[in-house]
Amino acid sequence: MSSLRSPAFVQVIQTGQLAAGTSYYHNYQTDDNIGGFVPLNNLIVQNFSGQRLSLSYGDRQNIILRPNSNFADPQAYGIRSIQIKNLDAANANDDLIQIIVQRTVTGDDALITAALGLPLAQVSRGDW
Repeated sequence: MSSLRSPAFVQVIQTGQLAAGTSYYHNYQTDDNIGGFVPLNNLIVQNFSGQRLSLSYGDRQNIILRPNSNFADPQAYGIRSIQIKNLDAANANDDLIQIIVQRTVTGDDALITAALGLPLAQVSRGDW
């Protein structure tokens, strides 16, 4: 796909789906609905559960999410996969966890493009 932007793709980890100490992994490159837009550069994780989570994506590893919290990274360049681990020692997730990924173009992308003299498509992919 050659578009600079993508639709927002939503995934939901249902209540009880993430057992204590286990991980959810999703490879966007092999996802038929999303793969044409990879790499992605915008991420939102909404943790409605009462469990602490560890989030890893792109070049960011083991970001701790508090229970009942939101995490947003509008400059998450290079997302090809995501992993979420339930850090609770005894309980599965007691509510849903929602993941929203997308490829967007921001004002910062335009500034980087102008400053470095690179194509906007290259910047939005994180290839700079």
